[in-house]
Amino acid sequence: MNILLWTLQIILAALSLAGGAVNVLFYDRIAGPPHLDSGAALPHAAWVAIGTFEILCALGLLLPAVTRRWRPAAPIAATCLAVEALLLAGLHALYAEMGSAAVSVILAALAAFVAYGRRVRGRA
Repeated sequence: MNILLWTLQIILAALSLAGGAVNVLFYDRIAGPPHLDSGAALPHAAWVAIGTFEILCALGLLLPAVTRRWRPAAPIAATCLAVEALLLAGLHALYAEMGSAAVSVILAALAAFVAYGRRVRGRA
């Protein structure tokens, strides 16, 4: 079980780092048509804040194991990513971006599984 949780944590961290970096650094290239109409739903500063949040959550998934400090950060970060992914799924659904909404729901489920697994197992 620990190997599965670690695999999912690494995947979620990599996706969160990549998504966060895109939101922070390349927002102007992806916002609005022809990419995602939902990108125009929020102001640029909100997308930068979301990107920064995703990067911090990615660090929260990995750093407790690397530093051997504050192990509760991993399940908290996973919970935050699950909630954020569900909110983004709703945003994508409002703009009929069902592929993006489905991906967000899957990521939310994986993050929720990691959060639950880390809380039950008690170690990051």
